[in-house]
Amino acid sequence: MKKYTLIIACLISLGTQAQSFVNGSFEKNSFTKSCGYNLSNSEINAALDGTVAFAEFEKVDILKAGCIIESVADGEVALGIANDPANPESGEAISLELTETLKEGEYYKISFKVMAITKYGPQGDLLIGSSPKADDFGVKAIKAISKEGEWATITFLLRAKKDDKFITIKPVAGVKSWNIIDDFKLEALSQEEADAWFDEVMKED
Repeated sequence: MKKYTLIIACLISLGTQAQSFVNGSFEKNSFTKSCGYNLSNSEINAALDGTVAFAEFEKVDILKAGCIIESVADGEVALGIANDPANPESGEAISLELTETLKEGEYYKISFKVMAITKYGPQGDLLIGSSPKADDFGVKAIKAISKEGEWATITFLLRAKKDDKFITIKPVAGVKSWNIIDDFKLEALSQEEADAWFDEVMKED
């Protein structure tokens, strides 16, 4: 009887694990250098679990404290994502895998940290989307505005339009921007929780 009770308890525990990003803070990695600037898509994809770089401008950065930034928002690693300085209409893009597929019509609260680096160009915004494929931006969810030289927390509500498995990030085209991103989190919300969150945001505005 005790054996059966133990098995049931384990199944309940596994079934109640919260949906999240596979590697939202980029800490699951095999990167051993202190600073990794201008890495190819294949280098990023090999070094980071649950993260896929897929755009034509292949120069995503893996950064630690002391690599252009004084601190990392969460853990030891953050990512740098930019547009091509020579052709800012072309930029980098990455996708972050979720532990479970988004359910169409359900609400999700997503947050992350972002910092604009303006040493080599102006501040530029980011586009956040959701996609069923790791190598496609998919559908735009929001435009995120970064702050120069400091970590800003971006939080938004997403109502899934399809069964997507990836959250995607890319710079707004046309600006020679460079942003550092970290600490992606996701929380599934009920209709009541989503309404309450939205009401609170409207009060703050």
